[in-house]
Amino acid sequence: PLRAVAKEDVVSCLRREYRSFFAPLEAEYYAPEVTFDDPLSSLSGLKAYRNNVDMLAGRTPLGGFLFSDAAIALHDVEPRGEGLRTRWTLRVSFSALPWKPVARFTGVSD
Repeated sequence: PLRAVAKEDVVSCLRREYRSFFAPLEAEYYAPEVTFDDPLSSLSGLKAYRNNVDMLAGRTPLGGFLFSDAAIALHDVEPRGEGLRTRWTLRVSFSALPWKPVARFTGVSD
């Protein structure tokens, strides 16, 4: 069961996670059925979310082959209804390609 936590504690957790690129991902702050949807992927469940983050960060065999120099910058955390909205930018280098292009994605998460 999820425990009730203050928004301030969640904000502190998010700041720690974004600074460390979710290493560690603080699972106690996530619902087991957490979802993530964007134009490139759709994920459901904490295990899938953690695996995706680890892949982007280069912490899985596939991620280590595909990506390098990954970072995520947290720009803002703001209240949104009962929850929070984060604004962020993800940067990764595609190390599998000889010229190692850098991609930047800016987004929001609710």
